[in-house]
Amino acid sequence: MSIGERHRGTADDSDDDDSSEWASRNDADALDAALAAAADTEQPPPASPAAPALPRRELAVLGDTCAICLQALADAALVRACFHAFCLECLCAWVQTQALHGLDRPTCPLCKAHFDSVLTNVASEFDFDERRSLVYRRRMRLAKLNGVAVAAHALPAPLKVRGEYDAWLRRELEACIGTGLDLTVLVALIQCCLDKVHRSDVARGFRELEAALQPFLYDDAGRFVRELAFFLGSRLNLDAYDAVLEYCCASSEACATGQCGGSHAV
Repeated sequence: MSIGERHRGTADDSDDDDSSEWASRNDADALDAALAAAADTEQPPPASPAAPALPRRELAVLGDTCAICLQALADAALVRACFHAFCLECLCAWVQTQALHGLDRPTCPLCKAHFDSVLTNVASEFDFDERRSLVYRRRMRLAKLNGVAVAAHALPAPLKVRGEYDAWLRRELEACIGTGLDLTVLVALIQCCLDKVHRSDVARGFRELEAALQPFLYDDAGRFVRELAFFLGSRLNLDAYDAVLEYCCASSEACATGQCGGSHAV
Protein backbone atom coordinates (compact mmCIF):
# COMPACT_ATOMS: atom_id res chain seq x y z
CA MET A 1 0.00 0.00 0.00
CA SER A 2 1.30 3.38 -0.94
CA ILE A 3 1.46 6.24 1.52
CA GLY A 4 -1.28 8.08 -0.34
CA GLU A 5 -3.64 5.09 -0.26
CA ARG A 6 -2.93 4.50 3.44
CA HIS A 7 -3.76 8.14 4.30
CA ARG A 8 -6.93 8.06 2.25
CA GLY A 9 -8.07 4.86 3.84
CA THR A 10 -7.55 6.18 7.33
CA ALA A 11 -9.55 9.27 6.52
CA ASP A 12 -12.40 7.17 5.11
CA ASP A 13 -12.55 5.01 8.23
CA SER A 14 -12.65 8.10 10.41
CA ASP A 15 -15.47 9.58 8.36
CA ASP A 16 -17.55 6.42 8.81
CA ASP A 17 -17.05 6.32 12.57
CA ASP A 18 -17.85 10.01 13.18
CA SER A 19 -20.59 10.50 10.62
CA SER A 20 -23.08 11.24 13.35
CA GLU A 21 -20.96 14.11 14.68
CA TRP A 22 -19.86 15.86 11.44
CA ALA A 23 -22.08 17.79 9.11
CA SER A 24 -22.00 17.31 5.37
CA ARG A 25 -20.17 19.98 3.36
CA ASN A 26 -23.39 20.60 1.51
CA ASP A 27 -25.42 21.11 4.65
CA ALA A 28 -25.26 24.91 4.87
CA ASP A 29 -27.73 25.17 7.72
CA ALA A 30 -25.78 22.81 9.91
CA LEU A 31 -22.56 24.65 9.13
CA ASP A 32 -24.09 27.97 10.14
CA ALA A 33 -25.35 26.44 13.37
CA ALA A 34 -21.91 25.05 14.18
CA LEU A 35 -20.28 28.43 13.59
CA ALA A 36 -22.84 30.15 15.79
CA ALA A 37 -22.26 27.63 18.58
CA ALA A 38 -18.51 28.17 18.37
CA ALA A 39 -18.97 31.92 18.55
CA ASP A 40 -21.15 31.57 21.64
CA THR A 41 -18.52 29.55 23.45
CA GLU A 42 -15.69 32.01 22.74
CA GLN A 43 -14.92 34.22 25.70
CA PRO A 44 -13.80 37.78 24.97
CA PRO A 45 -10.37 38.65 26.34
CA PRO A 46 -10.54 40.41 29.67
CA ALA A 47 -10.47 44.15 29.26
CA SER A 48 -7.46 45.84 30.74
CA PRO A 49 -8.47 48.09 33.61
CA ALA A 50 -8.57 51.74 32.61
CA ALA A 51 -6.10 53.99 34.34
CA PRO A 52 -7.93 56.09 36.92
CA ALA A 53 -8.27 59.72 35.93
CA LEU A 54 -6.18 61.97 38.12
CA PRO A 55 -8.00 64.87 39.73
CA ARG A 56 -7.03 68.34 38.61
CA ARG A 57 -5.26 69.04 41.88
CA GLU A 58 -2.91 66.05 41.44
CA LEU A 59 -2.19 67.03 37.84
CA ALA A 60 -1.24 70.51 38.99
CA VAL A 61 1.15 69.15 41.60
CA LEU A 62 2.69 66.76 39.07
CA GLY A 63 3.23 69.73 36.80
CA ASP A 64 2.17 68.31 33.43
CA THR A 65 -1.26 69.88 33.00
CA CYS A 66 -2.63 73.33 33.74
CA ALA A 67 -5.81 73.06 35.82
CA ILE A 68 -7.12 76.33 34.34
CA CYS A 69 -6.94 75.58 30.60
CA LEU A 70 -6.62 71.76 30.99
CA GLN A 71 -3.78 71.74 28.46
CA ALA A 72 -0.09 70.87 28.77
CA LEU A 73 1.77 73.46 30.81
CA ALA A 74 3.21 76.34 28.79
CA ASP A 75 5.78 78.52 30.60
CA ALA A 76 4.98 76.84 33.91
CA ALA A 77 4.50 78.96 37.02
CA LEU A 78 4.24 77.65 40.58
CA VAL A 79 2.09 79.42 43.16
CA ARG A 80 4.55 80.11 45.94
CA ALA A 81 2.09 79.47 48.76
CA CYS A 82 1.09 75.93 47.73
CA PHE A 83 3.32 75.02 44.74
CA HIS A 84 0.44 74.24 42.41
CA ALA A 85 1.48 74.66 38.76
CA PHE A 86 -0.33 76.55 35.99
CA CYS A 87 0.48 78.16 32.67
CA LEU A 88 1.89 81.59 33.47
CA GLU A 89 -0.51 83.26 31.02
CA CYS A 90 -3.49 81.46 32.56
CA LEU A 91 -2.40 82.37 36.08
CA CYS A 92 -1.92 86.03 35.16
CA ALA A 93 -5.41 86.13 33.61
CA TRP A 94 -6.80 84.56 36.78
CA VAL A 95 -5.07 87.16 38.96
CA GLN A 96 -6.31 90.02 36.80
CA THR A 97 -9.87 88.73 37.02
CA GLN A 98 -9.66 88.57 40.80
CA ALA A 99 -8.20 92.06 40.96
CA LEU A 100 -11.09 93.39 38.85
CA HIS A 101 -13.48 91.87 41.38
CA GLY A 102 -11.79 93.77 44.19
CA LEU A 103 -9.83 90.97 45.84
CA ASP A 104 -6.80 92.36 47.66
CA ARG A 105 -4.70 89.19 47.31
CA PRO A 106 -5.05 86.51 44.62
CA THR A 107 -5.89 82.95 45.57
CA CYS A 108 -4.78 79.66 44.04
CA PRO A 109 -7.39 78.41 41.54
CA LEU A 110 -7.21 74.94 43.13
CA CYS A 111 -6.76 75.22 46.88
CA LYS A 112 -7.71 78.91 47.36
CA ALA A 113 -4.50 79.67 49.26
CA HIS A 114 -3.56 83.36 49.16
CA PHE A 115 -0.29 84.20 47.41
CA ASP A 116 1.79 87.26 46.54
CA SER A 117 4.36 85.85 44.12
CA VAL A 118 4.98 82.96 41.76
CA LEU A 119 7.96 80.80 40.85
CA THR A 120 8.79 80.28 37.20
CA ASN A 121 11.42 78.78 34.88
CA VAL A 122 11.04 75.58 36.91
CA ALA A 123 13.80 73.10 36.07
CA SER A 124 13.29 70.80 39.06
CA GLU A 125 11.74 70.77 42.49
CA PHE A 126 14.72 72.64 43.91
CA ASP A 127 15.84 74.74 40.94
CA PHE A 128 13.70 77.71 39.93
CA ASP A 129 13.85 81.41 39.20
CA GLU A 130 11.41 83.76 40.85
CA ARG A 131 9.62 86.18 38.57
CA ARG A 132 7.94 89.33 39.72
CA SER A 133 5.35 89.32 36.95
CA LEU A 134 2.49 89.87 39.35
CA VAL A 135 3.87 93.28 40.29
CA TYR A 136 3.04 94.34 36.74
CA ARG A 137 -0.03 92.19 36.12
CA ARG A 138 -1.73 93.39 39.30
CA ARG A 139 -0.37 96.94 38.85
CA MET A 140 1.07 96.87 42.35
CA ARG A 141 2.65 100.03 43.73
CA LEU A 142 6.05 100.19 45.40
CA ALA A 143 5.11 101.26 48.93
CA LYS A 144 8.21 100.91 51.09
CA LEU A 145 11.92 100.48 50.57
CA ASN A 146 13.84 99.18 53.57
CA GLY A 147 10.93 100.15 55.80
CA VAL A 148 10.75 103.73 54.51
CA ALA A 149 7.60 104.87 52.73
CA VAL A 150 8.09 105.74 49.06
CA ALA A 151 6.51 108.88 47.62
CA ALA A 152 4.02 108.14 44.85
CA HIS A 153 5.74 110.25 42.18
CA ALA A 154 9.34 110.20 43.39
CA LEU A 155 12.11 109.29 40.93
CA PRO A 156 15.50 109.18 42.68
CA ALA A 157 18.71 110.04 40.87
CA PRO A 158 20.56 106.94 39.64
CA LEU A 159 23.62 105.79 41.57
CA LYS A 160 24.37 102.63 39.58
CA VAL A 161 26.18 102.51 36.25
CA ARG A 162 26.31 100.00 33.40
CA GLY A 163 27.19 96.52 34.57
CA GLU A 164 25.51 97.05 37.94
CA TYR A 165 21.92 96.75 36.78
CA ASP A 166 22.04 94.30 33.85
CA ALA A 167 20.65 91.30 35.79
CA TRP A 168 17.80 93.37 37.22
CA LEU A 169 17.04 94.82 33.80
CA ARG A 170 16.68 91.46 32.09
CA ARG A 171 14.63 89.98 34.91
CA GLU A 172 12.15 92.84 34.89
CA LEU A 173 11.84 92.88 31.11
CA GLU A 174 11.04 89.17 31.18
CA ALA A 175 8.48 89.84 33.91
CA CYS A 176 6.78 92.33 31.59
CA ILE A 177 6.95 90.64 28.19
CA GLY A 178 7.83 87.01 28.93
CA THR A 179 10.81 84.74 28.51
CA GLY A 180 12.46 83.42 25.38
CA LEU A 181 12.64 86.80 23.63
CA ASP A 182 15.74 88.58 22.39
CA LEU A 183 16.15 91.56 24.70
CA THR A 184 19.25 92.99 23.03
CA VAL A 185 17.47 95.90 21.37
CA LEU A 186 15.47 96.83 24.46
CA VAL A 187 18.50 96.67 26.73
CA ALA A 188 20.51 98.87 24.36
CA LEU A 189 17.62 101.36 24.16
CA ILE A 190 17.34 101.56 27.95
CA GLN A 191 21.09 101.96 28.40
CA CYS A 192 21.14 104.79 25.87
CA CYS A 193 18.31 106.60 27.66
CA LEU A 194 19.93 106.07 31.06
CA ASP A 195 23.12 107.69 29.80
CA LYS A 196 21.01 110.79 29.12
CA VAL A 197 19.47 110.57 32.61
CA HIS A 198 22.95 110.72 34.13
CA ARG A 199 23.79 113.81 32.06
CA SER A 200 20.53 115.77 32.28
CA ASP A 201 17.44 116.38 34.40
CA VAL A 202 16.43 113.14 36.12
CA ALA A 203 12.66 113.51 35.81
CA ARG A 204 12.89 114.52 32.16
CA GLY A 205 15.26 111.66 31.35
CA PHE A 206 12.95 109.07 32.90
CA ARG A 207 9.95 110.55 31.07
CA GLU A 208 11.81 110.15 27.79
CA LEU A 209 12.68 106.57 28.72
CA GLU A 210 9.03 105.80 29.45
CA ALA A 211 8.00 107.24 26.08
CA ALA A 212 10.65 105.16 24.32
CA LEU A 213 9.47 101.97 26.04
CA GLN A 214 5.76 102.57 25.45
CA PRO A 215 5.66 100.74 22.07
CA PHE A 216 7.25 97.68 23.71
CA LEU A 217 5.84 97.53 27.25
CA TYR A 218 2.53 99.35 26.69
CA ASP A 219 0.79 100.00 30.04
CA ASP A 220 3.73 98.54 31.96
CA ALA A 221 6.17 101.19 30.71
CA GLY A 222 5.52 103.68 33.51
CA ARG A 223 5.67 101.08 36.26
CA PHE A 224 8.84 99.57 34.80
CA VAL A 225 10.58 102.97 34.70
CA ARG A 226 9.60 103.69 38.31
CA GLU A 227 10.89 100.30 39.46
CA LEU A 228 14.10 100.91 37.51
CA ALA A 229 14.55 104.37 39.00
CA PHE A 230 14.36 103.09 42.57
CA PHE A 231 16.71 100.18 41.92
CA LEU A 232 19.23 102.53 40.29
CA GLY A 233 18.81 104.96 43.18
CA SER A 234 19.80 102.39 45.81
CA ARG A 235 23.27 101.17 46.67
CA LEU A 236 22.05 97.60 47.28
CA ASN A 237 22.76 94.66 45.01
CA LEU A 238 19.90 92.71 43.46
CA ASP A 239 19.36 90.17 46.25
CA ALA A 240 19.62 92.72 49.04
CA TYR A 241 17.31 95.10 47.20
CA ASP A 242 14.64 92.43 46.67
CA ALA A 243 14.70 91.63 50.37
CA VAL A 244 13.62 95.14 51.43
CA LEU A 245 10.84 95.79 48.89
CA GLU A 246 7.21 96.10 49.94
CA TYR A 247 4.27 96.60 47.62
CA CYS A 248 0.69 97.71 47.87
CA CYS A 249 -2.21 97.91 45.44
CA ALA A 250 -2.28 100.61 42.79
CA SER A 251 -4.92 102.69 44.57
CA SER A 252 -3.53 104.84 47.36
CA GLU A 253 -7.11 105.45 48.58
CA ALA A 254 -7.67 101.72 49.03
CA CYS A 255 -4.39 101.45 50.93
CA ALA A 256 -5.32 104.35 53.17
CA THR A 257 -8.63 102.74 54.11
CA GLY A 258 -7.08 99.31 54.56
CA GLN A 259 -9.10 97.77 51.73
CA CYS A 260 -6.05 96.28 50.03
CA GLY A 261 -4.83 94.36 53.06
CA GLY A 262 -1.58 96.23 53.51
CA SER A 263 1.80 96.00 51.85
CA HIS A 264 3.36 92.76 50.67
CA ALA A 265 6.90 91.66 50.07
CA VAL A 266 7.53 90.14 46.65
